[in-house]
Amino acid sequence: MKISSVALVSVLFAVWSLAPVHAGVRSVPPIPLSADASASAAASSGGLIDPISGAVSVGYDSKYIFRGADLGKNSIWGQLEFEFPLGDYDLGFGTWYQNPVDGSHLNPAGEDELDLFVNLYRDFGDLSAWLGYTAYLFPEAGGGDTHEVGVGVGTPVGPLDLGLAAYYDFELANGTWYFEVTAGHSIGLTDRITFALIAGIGYEVADDLDVSDFTHVDLIAALPIEISDSTTLEPYIAGVLPLDGRDAVQDDALYGGITLSVTF
Repeated sequence: MKISSVALVSVLFAVWSLAPVHAGVRSVPPIPLSADASASAAASSGGLIDPISGAVSVGYDSKYIFRGADLGKNSIWGQLEFEFPLGDYDLGFGTWYQNPVDGSHLNPAGEDELDLFVNLYRDFGDLSAWLGYTAYLFPEAGGGDTHEVGVGVGTPVGPLDLGLAAYYDFELANGTWYFEVTAGHSIGLTDRITFALIAGIGYEVADDLDVSDFTHVDLIAALPIEISDSTTLEPYIAGVLPLDGRDAVQDDALYGGITLSVTF
């Protein structure tokens, strides 16, 4: 769910790996399907448009944190996404739905959210780039829908995987920019278990509200576990520290969750 104008007066990070997405710490756009799933689809056809691969994910988050803002507690969510190669590009599209069981200060009624997204990805050597669009819809609220475009890049630098992204929401406060910088590192513990650590910082500009502030710093530790070649279980724990743009309306928070993803 997007932050209200009142909250603005007073996400969160771009994941570097091609792993299943989980909502509480999800990026926008949702990250591409796993490398294995994409490679399997590409190998089956050599045409311009190869067969579509996809993923189904379900998850639970003790808090739904989006770009540093607490938008609900005990959130249950699901996502369906598809991806196919398109020449030198990969086209991804899908939908994500979440419904928090309990509300929060910024979402007291615990209203649900439905996202529709489409993204275009391309690699330039070690540099990965994407361009995307997301529609944020709020069925229970009966209004407040917004539409956003985004662009981002990611690349390894030494032991870190760095990401930079920019988003523009057309409706939120009559036009709002959001920027984020992230850094991550992963360590393979076994052939099927990886430990991943990701840190990020956000910055928001809303001219209509005279807002130009750092929003938050967050740190996420995740443990993706490959149950099979197509199924991944991913528990995580995270902390978020609100900065100038959020500390008046929100306290520091520690939260966690778990995701189950199946690729096809």
